[in-house]
Amino acid sequence: RTTLKRLWALCEHLNVAIKIIPTLEEILHGKLNISAFRNVQMAELLGRESVELPPFAAEVEAAYQGKRILITGAGGSIGSELARQLLPLGPKELILLDKDENGLNDVCGHLASNGGGPGIHPVVADIRFCERLKAIFKEFRPEVVFHAAAHKHVPLMELNPCEAVLNNVIGTRNLVEVSQSGDVSYFVFISTDKAVKPTSIMGATKRVCELVIQARSKDAHQTRFACVRFGNVMGSRGSVIPFFQQQIARGGPVTLTHPEMKRYMMTIPEAVRLVIQAGVMGSGGEIFILDMGDPVPILDLANDLIELSGLRPGKDIQVEVTQPRPGEKLTEELFDSETETTSSTRFEKISVVRPKALRLEAFNEKLAALEYAANRNDPEGVQRILPELNVCFEADKALTVGQD
Repeated sequence: RTTLKRLWALCEHLNVAIKIIPTLEEILHGKLNISAFRNVQMAELLGRESVELPPFAAEVEAAYQGKRILITGAGGSIGSELARQLLPLGPKELILLDKDENGLNDVCGHLASNGGGPGIHPVVADIRFCERLKAIFKEFRPEVVFHAAAHKHVPLMELNPCEAVLNNVIGTRNLVEVSQSGDVSYFVFISTDKAVKPTSIMGATKRVCELVIQARSKDAHQTRFACVRFGNVMGSRGSVIPFFQQQIARGGPVTLTHPEMKRYMMTIPEAVRLVIQAGVMGSGGEIFILDMGDPVPILDLANDLIELSGLRPGKDIQVEVTQPRPGEKLTEELFDSETETTSSTRFEKISVVRPKALRLEAFNEKLAALEYAANRNDPEGVQRILPELNVCFEADKALTVGQD
């Protein structure tokens, strides 16, 4: 990455185009020919070094080959990449669900132009409506579910806590319950590092979703549940890199909310690869995390972006510090050392988080109260109840799960 960054900066200064040729492996396997040059992607220049994960193991490919796979949030950054990476594994059908028709249309068009067959089914639907989900499951009978649909923007969810609960929490619960009553073998929920000791509405709702998965997995006989946590994804909609690029294109200033703010960073393909592997590892609501290295200082990220644009930080483009937005942390964590423990798995670079056992009766009571407050458009009630859901644990009793 350091070499590529140096070459990029030199070529940018000389106004010379720089391209990357295919790898020898891609050429030998007939995936690409030598003339298939591509542009340098910003994720290859910024943040940390990518974590090199090995090719999918035979058990991973076997888990998805010939299966009917449902992806929620399929029009988003993670959902669409899931579709792209799963397609070569040979699923029988891909059911792509999203309430955003524009994003869904884009990903279906992309898959069609890259060899996608008749087994791709776009479905416009909202996971908040359980009867609609039941009809979809009856028609398509999915065997694997990847749940990526969620409201993710921290400042927006601070302003709309009831909608965050209805979409993130109640939508997830609906999907879990319909999956349990169907033919689903694997259910993978996509979480975030913001769910660890959450300080925002968005993070708190994602944490409650993890607990919903944990609670429902206790009485799951056929469905194997798992959660996957990761940090910020480079290039996703609303992420910091495109935001900084827009500010640079306008001539600045580049704004960040605190000079010491740090974030874990990973590329979209890395995140999705973790999700796909975790799908075959879960047995009882575990949470899987990737070894993401050290968090990246956002100030360094901003300065790098300015320099990669052929400009000088503080001279050509100013960097201005504003103030943290509601719900923002200075640094994120991948697990809560007070309520969770971690251990390695059979996949290198992937760890499993084992949370404490839930007091199910207390948790279900609080969850019902949270849903009632959200349906009544009671933001004060939502903000009061959300923290209470994260303390419904059995004292000194860890969650009992199967093998890794």
